[in-house]
Amino acid sequence: MTEEIGAKIVDRKKKEMDKGTYGKDLLSLLMKANMSPEVKKEDRLSDAQVMAQITTFMLAGNETSSTALTFTLWRLAQNKDVQAKLRAELRSVPDDQPSLDTLYKLPYLDNVVRESLRLDSPVAFTGRITSRDTVIPLSMPVVGRDGTTMNSITLNKGTLVDIRKWSPRKLF
Repeated sequence: MTEEIGAKIVDRKKKEMDKGTYGKDLLSLLMKANMSPEVKKEDRLSDAQVMAQITTFMLAGNETSSTALTFTLWRLAQNKDVQAKLRAELRSVPDDQPSLDTLYKLPYLDNVVRESLRLDSPVAFTGRITSRDTVIPLSMPVVGRDGTTMNSITLNKGTLVDIRKWSPRKLF
C-alpha cells in the first residue's frame, strides 16, 4: 500500500515538473536535483529509490525534529548568556509571526541552531554504500599500526560506510 501511495506521489511530482512547476518541498528538491544535467545518468536515483526516500522523510522528519528541538532548548537552559542574546535577537523582529525569510536572516539564531545540531545531532549514524571506487581525504593525518602515515582512505565500489557523528563536547 505504501508503495502505491509513493508511486502516485512520485508520478504527480514528475507531471508537475514536466509542466515546469517545481515545489519547495523536500521531495521536489530531491527530484529536481536528481534530474539535474550535472548528475551523471548512472548516479541518478531510480523511481524506486526516490520512493524509498519518502518513508525516510516521513520517519526521520518527525522524530529528529523533536529531538533536535529538545536538545537545543536544553542547551539554551544550560547557557543563560546564549539564551539572553538569542532572546534579544528574536525580540528585535517586529512581527508576531515572522516569515521563514525573516527568520533565515537572523544570524545568531542560525548559529545557535547549527551549533546545537553539531553537538547533539538527532541522527547519531547513517550508512552508505560507495557507488564507485573513491578516496576520502582525512582532515588530519593518521598513523597506522604499521607506522605508515595516512592522509586519505581508499574505498572500493560497494563498500559499506558507517558514518557516525562525533565532535568534541563544548557548550556553544
